[in-house]
Amino acid sequence: MKASMFYLRIVVLSALFCGIFAACEDEDKIPAASYQPGVWFYSTKSVLSYGKFDLEKFNDVFSGAFSFYFYPEMEVDTFKLPEIRLMGIPVDYDRKVNLVCGEGTTAEEGKHFEIVDAVLPAHSVSFVPKILLIKRNLGDEEKIIKFQLQPSEEFPARVFADTVSDDQTFVMSSHYELKFSNLVSKPLYWDHCGFGEWSQVKYEFMIEKLKRYWGIEPLSPTDMNDMYNDVLRMRYELEMWKQAHGGEQMKDENGKNIYF
Repeated sequence: MKASMFYLRIVVLSALFCGIFAACEDEDKIPAASYQPGVWFYSTKSVLSYGKFDLEKFNDVFSGAFSFYFYPEMEVDTFKLPEIRLMGIPVDYDRKVNLVCGEGTTAEEGKHFEIVDAVLPAHSVSFVPKILLIKRNLGDEEKIIKFQLQPSEEFPARVFADTVSDDQTFVMSSHYELKFSNLVSKPLYWDHCGFGEWSQVKYEFMIEKLKRYWGIEPLSPTDMNDMYNDVLRMRYELEMWKQAHGGEQMKDENGKNIYF
C-alpha cells in the first residue's frame, strides 16, 4: 500500500511539475499536465533562506566543480552528478535517460569527458549518473558542461520549471552545471574551513607552507584541531613573509590584502 501511494505521489508531482510550476514561462509555452514518465535531478539539500526560496542556493545545489590540480597523479576521474529520479512507475527493463550538453558547454565529449552511466535500471526509481573527466587536452582553460535532461521516447514528459516540492523536503531540476580544469580553484568545502576568504594566491601560499590541501574533503571532528593549528601557523607564516618583504602586505590576484 505504501509503495502504491509513493508511485501515485510521483505521478501527481510529475503532472504538477510539468504544468502548474511552469507558470514563470509564457502562457503559450506552458505544457498541459502530463502523466507520462519523466526524469529529474534530485536533492534533499535546503534551498530556503528565512523560509523563502533562494535562487543562489538552488544554483549551488545543481552545480559542481573539479580540479585535477589537487590530484596531480590522476589522468582521469569519475565524477558523480546528483541523483536522477523517476516520475512515473518503474518498469522491468533498463531505460537510458537523454542526458545532453546544452548551450554554453565548452568541453568536448570524447575529448574532455565521457558520460559513462546514464541508465535507469529495471525496477528502479533512481540512479546516480557518472561522468569520466579526462585530464589530457585540458590545458590551462576551465571547461564547462551544462547538462540537461531532455525528453526522449522512454521519458517523454517535457519539463519547463525547476522547483521545490510542495512539502519543501526536496528540490528538483532539469539541469546541472559542471566546471573542471587543471587549475587551482576554490575547494568544494573551503567555506567550512577557518582560513577566511578564498583566493588563489592565498591557497597556493598555504600549500607551500602546509604541504596539504584544505577544503577538498568534508571536515571530520578530528580535523578541527589540525585546522586551528594550521590557521595559527599561517598567521605566523604571513607575518614572516611581511617582515621579509619590508612590511609589505601580501595581495591576492584581485589586489586584496590576504589575511588568516
